Amino acid sequence: MTNAHSARVWALETLKHSAAIARHFVAVSTNAEEVEKFGIDPANMFVFGIGWAGATPMDSAIGLSTHDRDRSG
Repeated sequence: MTNAHSARVWALETLKHSAAIARHFVAVSTNAEEVEKFGIDPANMFVFGIGWAGATPMDSAIGLSTHDRDRSG
């Protein structure tokens, strides 16, 4: 969350528009209320199951942040 808050401050200062967060951020969470409170549009929220007890498969929503997007080799 420290990085998220730092990125939020940077985006607001750089883009100079309060809608910047809703337009440019996504969330991986189970808490839609906090996502919206942060300023992220709930339509940009990837939900993951809360009953996983720490198991986070790479092909799940929570794996988005760790997934290797570089397939070029």
